[in-house]
Amino acid sequence: MKYLYSGTTSGMCIGTQDAFFSNGTNTVDVSFVEDEMVYLTIVYSHSSEASNRLLNIYINGVLTGVIRSTLDGEF
Repeated sequence: MKYLYSGTTSGMCIGTQDAFFSNGTNTVDVSFVEDEMVYLTIVYSHSSEASNRLLNIYINGVLTGVIRSTLDGEF
């Protein structure tokens, strides 16, 4: 599953059984059960320190996916 915007693969896509969030370099994804209500939260934390740039996905308030962004600059 990919989201194409201006020639780069970045953004988010939410399907019936999975979702992903990408800055074009790093991608975090999650799978969940179809036909069941879930609360999905996607968070990008930007910091001047490279070690603190995180892409997070939460389902029902529980952190289910996290990855460190290696992309320089803002999302």
